[in-house]
Order: sequence, then C-alpha cells, then structure tokens
Amino acid sequence: MTWGAAGLVAAVVVLGVIVASSSSGQVDQAPAAATAQAEQATITATVNGKGVIAAASTASAGFIDGGRVSTISVAVGQTVAAG
Repeated sequence: MTWGAAGLVAAVVVLGVIVASSSSGQVDQAPAAATAQAEQATITATVNGKGVIAAASTASAGFIDGGRVSTISVAVGQTVAAG
C-alpha cells in the first residue's frame, strides 16, 4: 500500500468516527411547552360593517276589536295549559 492510499484510508476512517460520534442515536427533544397563568379580564371589541338586516320571520298581531286587558287570571310562576 502506498502512502497516498494509506492516507486516504486513514481519512475515511477518521471521517467515519466523527460522523458516528456526532450521531450517537440521541433524538433531539421537543422544546418545553410555554405556559402562562390564567387571569380574568374584560375584552372589548368593536365591529363595524355595512349591509341589510332583515328579520328571519315576522308575524302580524292584528285584532278585530280594540280593547284593554283589565285582569290576568294567573300568578307569576303558575303553570297553565293551552285552551
């Protein structure tokens, strides 16, 4: 073997040792998750826009005779049945 070939073999061996030692099988760990203390606060947001607003449905409340409600025959919280 000549000195040139021996030098090439030595360089390949040294390079192999460097590569093997730098990749020792350890996997990089993911960075730790960032955490923060929760706190209560008021969030205020203003929204501006333009467009048409329309009711989803409408109902007419027309009565044949006008009048005034004089009594309501139920108490607050009382359960009533239809009819």
